[in-house]
Amino acid sequence: IRVFIQRSKNDPDGLGQTVVIPINNSSPYCAGKALLRWRQLVIDAAGHEDRHVFLSLKTRGRFSPILGQAIAQMIKKRAQMAGFDPKNFSGNSMRRGYVTSMVRAGAYFAEIQAVTRHKTPAMVGTYTEFRDELTPGLL
Repeated sequence: IRVFIQRSKNDPDGLGQTVVIPINNSSPYCAGKALLRWRQLVIDAAGHEDRHVFLSLKTRGRFSPILGQAIAQMIKKRAQMAGFDPKNFSGNSMRRGYVTSMVRAGAYFAEIQAVTRHKTPAMVGTYTEFRDELTPGLL
């Protein structure tokens, strides 16, 4: 699946970037398959496709985009509901969690970097939650 990211902090010129979300048919937790199912739900409910991925259902089957700050607030709210201090969570927490999970699963920094769009493999290392456990000199 190709997704166009219109703006990001790594795109100061605002040119946008297309990223690929792979489909893993052997995994029940495939992000690409989940995105396809979500897109189909939106089309079925709204009767048309929306260019945004993160959407909020409004009245009469209408959707509106959920922007960055609202996503951060939702993450904080869910963290608090789970008994965690919301001050310790942000949208970046999900990115850190992904990077940490991938490193623990044995992925190479270059593979993770291709997904997260970090500028350098060293930057990937700064997103791991267990940097002290990594091989000395790796970063």
